[in-house]
Amino acid sequence: MPPDLTPEQLKIIHHPIGVHARVLAVAGSGKTTTLVHRIQYLIEKKNIDPNKICILMFNTRAREDFQRKVERLLLHNSRPAVHNFHSYSYSVIRKAVETGIFPESTDNWELDAGELSRIYIKKAISNLEREHKIPLYTIDPDEALNCIGLWKGSLISPECAGHRSNPDFAIVYHEFERLRLIEKAISFDDFVPIAVQLIENYDNQLRIQNEYDFIMVDEYQDVNYGQQKLIELLAGKKADILLVGDDDQTIYEWRGARPEYIHSKFSEIFNYKNFETYTLSLSFRFGPIIAQCAENLILHNKKRVEKKIIAYHYEMWSDIHLIEDSSEQVFDSNLRMAEQLKTIVRETKDPQSVIVLGRTFSQLVNIEMAFLKEKIPYRVIGRGPFFERREISALIDYLVISMLIKSSIDDELEKRINSIINIPNRKVNKSIFRRTLESIKSESKTTEYFFNFLLDSSSSPFQSWQRPPIEELFSNLSRINEILLTNPLVSTATLLKNIITWTSYCKHFDDFYGRGENSEDRKNSVRSIVAIAKEANLPLVEFLNYVQSFDSTLGVPLEEQIVLTTVYRVKGEEFDYVFIPDCQEGTMPLLSGGDNQIFDKCGNVEEPDSSPIIENERRLFYVGLTRARKAVYISFSSSPHLGNQLSSQTKTPSPFIEETGLDQVKELFTLYQTLTPEDDENLQQYYQKLIEFGGNKRILSNLITDYLPKKDIVLPIEVLDIISKIPDIDSDVIQPVEKPQQKKKWYDDD
Repeated sequence: MPPDLTPEQLKIIHHPIGVHARVLAVAGSGKTTTLVHRIQYLIEKKNIDPNKICILMFNTRAREDFQRKVERLLLHNSRPAVHNFHSYSYSVIRKAVETGIFPESTDNWELDAGELSRIYIKKAISNLEREHKIPLYTIDPDEALNCIGLWKGSLISPECAGHRSNPDFAIVYHEFERLRLIEKAISFDDFVPIAVQLIENYDNQLRIQNEYDFIMVDEYQDVNYGQQKLIELLAGKKADILLVGDDDQTIYEWRGARPEYIHSKFSEIFNYKNFETYTLSLSFRFGPIIAQCAENLILHNKKRVEKKIIAYHYEMWSDIHLIEDSSEQVFDSNLRMAEQLKTIVRETKDPQSVIVLGRTFSQLVNIEMAFLKEKIPYRVIGRGPFFERREISALIDYLVISMLIKSSIDDELEKRINSIINIPNRKVNKSIFRRTLESIKSESKTTEYFFNFLLDSSSSPFQSWQRPPIEELFSNLSRINEILLTNPLVSTATLLKNIITWTSYCKHFDDFYGRGENSEDRKNSVRSIVAIAKEANLPLVEFLNYVQSFDSTLGVPLEEQIVLTTVYRVKGEEFDYVFIPDCQEGTMPLLSGGDNQIFDKCGNVEEPDSSPIIENERRLFYVGLTRARKAVYISFSSSPHLGNQLSSQTKTPSPFIEETGLDQVKELFTLYQTLTPEDDENLQQYYQKLIEFGGNKRILSNLITDYLPKKDIVLPIEVLDIISKIPDIDSDVIQPVEKPQQKKKWYDDD
């Protein structure tokens, strides 16, 4: 074994055969290295057949990275196959096809980024709307696919599918499955449930259970019910299970992951053998300041396994910087953050060393605006830039249509009118509306003429009871047009606020997506565009030109663009510098989001309860902090202004910032970095600081037991005695130990 492996890692690598292992690994603690050396140990030292080892990684990227490391370490040996849950399930399905148990699929819906799934979900919704089984235009296709994926991930059939806020999603699930089975198709979400079903019903032919002697599962805190069931079936009553994960990084509860699986369910489910728990507490990723702040933060969660986070490189400098906006300027902190980012990239010449993270995409809107102003090229992974998002583009369409209501309809105006008719949902038949609009356009008539035509009882293709929503829309567009005629220089922010209020625009997202994260994200985007318009303070025509000039990439190559995305999309990754903008109460944490809406109404699937929302949100912030190697930059505002709101409101910094104990950590660890055993003056000053800040038991414990010994510093007994008597300090943690007497050398002065 290489000499740089830690004692913690070596214990896991040499874990005895015949006993399960649970490994709790903090962020950046070298769990992949540990797993790879465990495999090497089993094959080379214990003569285990590689074909008897099954390795399950969480996703394709992790699988490929692990596979490369296994190949490098086991150069001259046969190697075990490395799977993720999807690829292993596919192998089970292929085996079932080859043995004639399962029919060959004629259509693979996971190809082309799931485009066929989107086509068929839209077809399912259209069928149900046409048959009046669900109301018109109330189901978002992407949200429906998400719900179906969650049901399948929890092994819930269409007959048992329940939804807490909109039962119509379950009806869509049933129709989608009917169409899929007709096409003999298989989608990405089908692999695990089909594999589970095949093993449960046909294992005599497939011979999969008890096939492996060793099963290793990475990122175990993220498994959902279906993946957990698959692990159980593979293990049978034979395999040694080694599970690696970190309950503090359970951030996918919305898709069925539960920290209970790694907390307690592990020993209950795999109870046919004893198990040992190990901890990888040393992080190789960052220095003591980030390590201690992350630990201080996550200690506020009650639903977790206690563990330390100690920086292995104790002299490595890493930091957390706060950028506070206490001015009346909406984008002040974001502009300062953008300038800081630009400085870092100029110095490092490496845009890919930087990442900008949000809890939701709407949290990134203001920093996007700052990047546009500062000419910083960027791209958003997981969604387009804010000015292309549907909730924003529809508002722009309202403004343009209002301005041009007396102009002839051209192709562009036709597209805009069609885009807003059911945003918010007016339950207007789109086919009739579009056909009529196309006919009116061919006659070179105006938008005003078109709406009057629809509202005229003698000409309208709509019945009288169908016309009031159209009349209301026309009235709102006309009111905006009248304001523009009366005051051409009126602020665009005022116009936007009028549209949002008159149309109950934000309520639409609650109705369409249900109250929760998807709705809040879109409403926050809407609030942000109002803030942007207010800050720009431009009349409509100039504002439209301003927005049209936006180009997030500035035409530079991908590797030169700064990446913006959500914390969900970077778990398992690391970057030199992490930027978290607009870290506010109501954004991070987002207490109205993250809940799992689906459930099994038949009661067959007994999933653990989800965590308190605040604990899940805290884990998200923890994951964001611990992506950084060198520094984290966090911006927030504490000033009363419009900001991300439609009415004046004081913005409150995220409580998570205070929970890190940043000021105290910086003071103690900045001085710690300079300490040497010979520097008595600094040591005396440090002893005083420890006593002064003695209320934080965890910081003191880590300093005394983990950090100071690395510098060969042992606190005097009188200092330890004082610290041990501070309230809330556990005497078992702080044990007074006298510094050993140094023998006098012959050359020492008297």
